[in-house]
Amino acid sequence: MDLAEFVAARLDEDQYLVSGFAFTGDTKWDAEMLGRLFWYGDGSAPKFRPADDPVIRHLARHDAARVLREVAAKRAILAAYEAVLADCHSAGVPARRPRKYGEYDGLHKAVAELAAVYSDHPDYQQEWAP
Repeated sequence: MDLAEFVAARLDEDQYLVSGFAFTGDTKWDAEMLGRLFWYGDGSAPKFRPADDPVIRHLARHDAARVLREVAAKRAILAAYEAVLADCHSAGVPARRPRKYGEYDGLHKAVAELAAVYSDHPDYQQEWAP
C-alpha cells in the first residue's frame, strides 16, 4: 500500500462512518438535539447535557455534513497529487520537469500531512511522516 492508497482508504472509512448519521435532510447536527441524545445521570433521572456543553459543541461542529465536506476536500488534494505524480512520470520535456516536480513536492507534503492524522493506524508507515 502506498501513501495515496493509504489516505484514500482512510477517507473511505471516514465517509462510511458518517453515512448513516443523516438526522435531518442536510445532516446538520443541532446542539440541542445532541444534548438530549448524550445525557448523563445516575440512571434514575437522566440529565440532558446543555447545548453549550463542550462535548455537545464539539459533536455539533463535526456533524456528518462537515465530515463529508472534509472528505471531499481531502479527496480533491489526493486527486491533484495523483495527477501531478502521473504527469511527472510522463513529462518528457526537460523544461516542464522542474515545475512539475515542484508541484509534486508541495502536494506530496500535503498528502503526507493528511496521512499523519492517521499515524496511529496499523497500516501507517513511519517513512510517510512529514
